[in-house]
Amino acid sequence: MPAQTGSRAQNKAETRLAIQRAAVELFEERGYDATTVDDIARRADVAPRTFFRYFPNKELTLFSEDISGRLATLVTEAPAELDVLTALRWAVTKLMDYESTPLDRRRQDLRRRYSERPAIERHLAHLYDMLGTRLRDAFAARLGDGNVGDLRPDVAVAVYFGLAREFAKGERPAPELIERWFTAVTSLTS
Repeated sequence: MPAQTGSRAQNKAETRLAIQRAAVELFEERGYDATTVDDIARRADVAPRTFFRYFPNKELTLFSEDISGRLATLVTEAPAELDVLTALRWAVTKLMDYESTPLDRRRQDLRRRYSERPAIERHLAHLYDMLGTRLRDAFAARLGDGNVGDLRPDVAVAVYFGLAREFAKGERPAPELIERWFTAVTSLTS
């Protein structure tokens, strides 16, 4: 039985990936607005019904796994002797070690290109909200936040979101951007 479960999970992952790849190809070829779910399903060689088992709508094909849990865990697991900003830098640097695939990079480019589409904008806002909550909780735990009015976790989240906004522009390599960003932030607190 376990072999079937593993095989089934692999088939699901392959189908999900085929749908995402088809969507990216079509968005690049035709544009977001000119691409329908039926087009994506046909290109992925699945039924539209199968498409909807994996994605409730076409814009979600542009998003990969939710990194908020991983980033929050890294903040929590950062060495205890690090202050909050250094822990954030450590966590972001570790997160950058996660190897993005060519498909991930293409999806990121398409998200940038179509970020003003209402459906994509709503999903991005939802992801940022979820990430903000998880990060705030991680920073609060790290700081031993027993005081509900403590704004330090919120400030740390704001620092991360500023950095994330710069990442989204894609204008600099990640290591250079991290270095410049945290040098600037540190200079404000010295």
